[in-house]
Amino acid sequence: MKTLNNIFFAAIAATAMTACNNELNNDSLSNNGIINFNMGIGTTQSSRTSMEDNSYKATFSKNDEVGIFVNEVSSYNNVKYTTTDGTNWKGTPIKAPANEEFTYTFYAYYPYADATTTTINKTVALDQNTEGFIKNDFLISTATTSNQTVNLEFAHAFSLVEVTLKGNGAAEGATVNILNVATDATIDLTNQTVTTGETKGNVVMDALQTPLKYRAIVPEQTIAAQTPVFKIAVNGKTYEAKYTSEIKFEKGKYLAMTITLGEEEGPAEIEITTSASINDWTEGSTASGDITVEEVIEPVSFITVPIAANDISNLNVAGKYSTSNLLAMENEGWFSRYAKDYGATLTFAENAVTIKMPSSGSTGWNHCSFGYHADGPFDGKYKFSCTISSAGNKQVAGGFSIRTSSDDMAITTEYTVDEVAGVRTIHSFTKKAVDGQQDDTASEQNISFTVDFSQKYNGGTSSQISSGLENTVTKDLTDIYIYIYNNTLDSEFSVSNIKLERITE
Repeated sequence: MKTLNNIFFAAIAATAMTACNNELNNDSLSNNGIINFNMGIGTTQSSRTSMEDNSYKATFSKNDEVGIFVNEVSSYNNVKYTTTDGTNWKGTPIKAPANEEFTYTFYAYYPYADATTTTINKTVALDQNTEGFIKNDFLISTATTSNQTVNLEFAHAFSLVEVTLKGNGAAEGATVNILNVATDATIDLTNQTVTTGETKGNVVMDALQTPLKYRAIVPEQTIAAQTPVFKIAVNGKTYEAKYTSEIKFEKGKYLAMTITLGEEEGPAEIEITTSASINDWTEGSTASGDITVEEVIEPVSFITVPIAANDISNLNVAGKYSTSNLLAMENEGWFSRYAKDYGATLTFAENAVTIKMPSSGSTGWNHCSFGYHADGPFDGKYKFSCTISSAGNKQVAGGFSIRTSSDDMAITTEYTVDEVAGVRTIHSFTKKAVDGQQDDTASEQNISFTVDFSQKYNGGTSSQISSGLENTVTKDLTDIYIYIYNNTLDSEFSVSNIKLERITE
C-alpha cells in the first residue's frame, strides 16, 4: 500500500460511505490452467494529491506484496504475489487441476511476510508518526471459487482513529497520544477473524500534512466510559480527554473526532464529526456521548540537585522553623534553617555541601538544617538517594525531611523495621565511626528511601505515624523543600549526589 506520502484516498462523505466500487475485472484470460488474481481494497480509487488527508479509502500501489494460501493444496502455502503498478499481480503460478472440475478456497493477507501461516500475530507500532500510520494497516481476504479468475477483495483488519484539534489552545507541533490501548492481535485467515491481544501501550498518532489532523491504526477494542483516552501536548500544556460513554474502535471502521482546546482552564468541548456518527470505512454506525478535556500537569520524572562552590552567595537564610516563619522561595536554590546563635555553618564545594555543628547548643531539623527548594510538580512515589561523607573517628547522626510548597506540612517517607512497614516524615540515619580511622579520612554511606507524595503530615517525626495523615492536593506539590539536618554536636558531614527519581509501576 502507499506510504504516508503517497497512499490513495477519497473524500469523506457526509452520509454513510458507499460499498466497494473497485471494478475487479472478471474477463482475465486463463493460460494453461494458471489461476489469475484480480485484487482490490473495498474502496474507490482516488488520488491522494487531490483529496489529501480527507479520505478514508485506500488502494494497492507499486511494489506491494500479498501472501496467498490455497486451502485444498498444501504446496500453495504463503505464495507471494507482487504488483508493479497497483493493478497487475505476478507470483509463483497457482494452477487448477488439469481437465477436471475444482473448487478452491483462497486466503490472502497484506503485507506479505516470510514463514507466515494462516494464523498471524500482528502488533501495531507505538510510534506511528515516524513512518506513518498507514504502515500499520493489515488487510485480509478470502474467496471460494471454481473459476480460474479469482477476485480477492481485501478488508481492513484493524480500526482507524482520527483526531482533529481546534480552538485557541491548539497549535501546529502538538503531539497526540492514544492512551493505554491494546496493540497486538491474532488474525485467523481461515475464518477471517481478528482477536485483540492483551499487550497495551501509548500510541503516538501520525501528524498528517493537513495541520492539526492526526491518525493511528489500532486493533478493535472498547474503551470504558470516563477513561482518559487521548493525551495532547501543545505549547507547554498537556491535556487529557475522556468520554462520558464507552468508545469503540471497530474492525474495518474509523472513528473521527474533533477536540477543542481552550486557553483557559476548565473543560473543553469535543464533538464526533460526520453528524456525531462512527463510520465504517464504507458505511457508518452511530454513537453518542460527550468528551471532556482537562489540562493535566506532567510530574517531574527525575531531578539531580545541583551543588556549586558559589551557592553560598545565593543562600536563602531563615531562622528556626515555625509556622510564623515559613519559607516562601520563588526560585530553585539552597536555603538554611538556623539562627546565628546556634553556631552551625555551611560550606559549599563543587558537587558537595557540608554542615558543621558547634560543640554545644541545640540540634534538630528545625534548628540546624539546610536544604534545596525544587520546582515540581511531583506526583506519586519517588526514590530519594544521596551520599553522606563524614570525616574523623566520630559517629554522626542526621536526617532528611521533605515539605510541601507552603512549607507547612511534611511529606511521608516509607520504611521497614524488622519486616514491619510504616511511614514517617523524617528519614533519620546514623553514620557510625570506624575504629582506627584517621581524622582526615572520609567515610561514605549511600542513603536511599521512598517518598510518597500522596500523603502529608502536620509535623516532623522519625517514628511511625499511625494517625493524622492527610491526602495531598495539587498545590502542595507544585514545588517542595528538601531538608537535611545534622543532629550531632561537634561534628560535620557532607552530602552529594542528591537525586529524586519517580517510581513507575
